[in-house]
Amino acid sequence: MSGSKISEAKQGAVSFAGEAALKGYAVGLVSFASDASLISEPAANAGLAAAVEALQADGGTNMADAINLAIETVGGRGSRAIVLVTDGEPNNREATIDAATRAKRLGIDIITIGVDGGDAEFLRLLATRPDLATYVSTKELRSGITDAARMLSGVTAKWK
Repeated sequence: MSGSKISEAKQGAVSFAGEAALKGYAVGLVSFASDASLISEPAANAGLAAAVEALQADGGTNMADAINLAIETVGGRGSRAIVLVTDGEPNNREATIDAATRAKRLGIDIITIGVDGGDAEFLRLLATRPDLATYVSTKELRSGITDAARMLSGVTAKWK
């Protein structure tokens, strides 16, 4: 994800964090390329702006590691959700499906947002339910990510 996509994604992530915080959700950030990295531990405030600004486009699309890292990060704190935003194909489809299945079994909902270049059908498969999977153009990416905060009302519950 580069150029205007990464810019739109960053703005959307900051807006998402603000909306989610207003609803009482803790929000963290995991980035992924060839590897997954924890950028920000989940917190109940919208203070992700500095962490989001550090995001850079890089390498592959290691969705499996990103989902697994998100699972480890949120632990067993009540009901949780992972919002996966991508413009690419996963490095390993089977491992990504396995990670998403594990998250769902642990009661973690998955919301997916695909943007130009992402595989909409695959993202629907990863999402907890079809209505939690969206596909947007680059121009709509910021609002697509922000809108995911509205979807949080349709997932299991807030963190305690």
